[in-house]
Amino acid sequence: FRRRVKNLLSCQLRWSFSIVEFRGEPGVIKLGETLRLSGKVKNDGFAIGTFYFRILIRESYSPRDKFAIDTHWPEIRKDSMRVVDLEPKEIRSFYEDIELPLEISTKHLTCKLEIWNPHLLYGGPSPYMFDETNWLEGPEIVTDIGKPKTVFISYSHDSEEHKEWCLELSYKIKRLGFQVIIDQIDLYAGDDSIHFMEKHVWKADHILLICTDKFNTKANERTASGVGTETIFTADRFHSMPPDQRSRVIAVVRNCSADRKTPLYLGSTTYVDLSDHVNEAEKLGDLRRSMERH
Repeated sequence: FRRRVKNLLSCQLRWSFSIVEFRGEPGVIKLGETLRLSGKVKNDGFAIGTFYFRILIRESYSPRDKFAIDTHWPEIRKDSMRVVDLEPKEIRSFYEDIELPLEISTKHLTCKLEIWNPHLLYGGPSPYMFDETNWLEGPEIVTDIGKPKTVFISYSHDSEEHKEWCLELSYKIKRLGFQVIIDQIDLYAGDDSIHFMEKHVWKADHILLICTDKFNTKANERTASGVGTETIFTADRFHSMPPDQRSRVIAVVRNCSADRKTPLYLGSTTYVDLSDHVNEAEKLGDLRRSMERH
C-alpha cells in the first residue's frame, strides 16, 4: 500500500505498477542453453500505462557481482521488455528468454525483477522504479551435467487433482537436473505394473514418497494396492541400505492431517513439507541438495 501511494504521488496521481508474480525457479542448465523467466504485473494506478521490466542476475555467493541482463543489448532487443497499454486493474503476463553470458558458467545464480517507467529504456529525464522483488533462487549453470541421477516417485492415486500435483512435481524435479520416473509417463499399456514398481524401486538413485493420509494408511497396512505392494519393495530396500544411505528414500508430505506424517517403517527420518506454496523454491532447493549428496 505504501509503495502504491508513493508511486501515485510521484506520477501525478496517474501511474502505479506492482509485481504480482515472478518465477525464478531453481534448476540446472547447461552452458549455452537459455533461461526463461516470467512474471505478472498489475496496473494499480488510475490511467492506462506502459512499463519496462528489468531483470538482474547475480552469483549466489558473490552478491556484489550483479548485472542487468539488458546492459549490452541493442535498443531493439531492449524494446521487447516494454509492456504497453495496461488498463487500470489489468494484470499482464510476460516472459523473457535469456542467453546467459559465458563468464557466469558453473555458478549458482539468483534473479531479481524490477519494474520501471519507459524513461529507463529510452534515456529519458525521469527514470522511476515502481516495484521490485527480493532475490529469488535461480539456476545453476554447468558445463557438463553428465548422466542425471534417477528419481522414482511413489504416490497414491487419491484424486485427479492429486495425480496432477504429483505430475507437476515430477516436472519441477526434472528441471532440477534429475531423470524422473513416474507411472503417469513411464508405465505403458501392457506393462506389468508390479515389475515396473519393483524394478524402479531397486534401481533408482532416489525414491520420493508423496505422503498423504491415504498413502500412509496403505503403506502401513500393506494393503493389496499399488502403494501397499510398492511399500513392500521400498521398505525392503530401505532396511537393506547402510544407515548413511537411507536418505536416498525421502518423504515429501502433502495434505497430511495425522500426527505422524510418514509411513512407520521410516522411523524418525525427516521429511520435506510441500503442503502449500510457502517457500516452495527454497524447499525444492533443499530437496535437490539432499539428493545430490548420493
